Amino acid sequence: MNKNKSSKTNEIIFEDTKPKGESMVHLLNQIKGFVNYFSGVLKSIAENYQQLETQERESNPRRAEFTFDLALSTVIEEFGLDTKYKNFLIDNILSAREKPTKTKTEKLNLIMI
Repeated sequence: MNKNKSSKTNEIIFEDTKPKGESMVHLLNQIKGFVNYFSGVLKSIAENYQQLETQERESNPRRAEFTFDLALSTVIEEFGLDTKYKNFLIDNILSAREKPTKTKTEKLNLIMI
């Protein structure tokens, strides 16, 4: 990267030689791995929290239903993140939850075809 002080810009220059140290792809993979791991931890905590609230609701039926979305928002709120980061994590977790998983039978059927 070249810093051009006169135009106050940074220029990215691609070279044929491999850079020394870790590459940008490696860094991005590490960030992606952290976000996925952190999202998984948040999901697990939110599921546990929802389960506890559901158990409390059984003893007091007047309490409102406590959804996973509400549990997740409450857990993420404790980290004091900016709204854009909260929304990113919530979208990341909810979209991963909504992906249908294939059963072993469905996987075997695809292999046999």
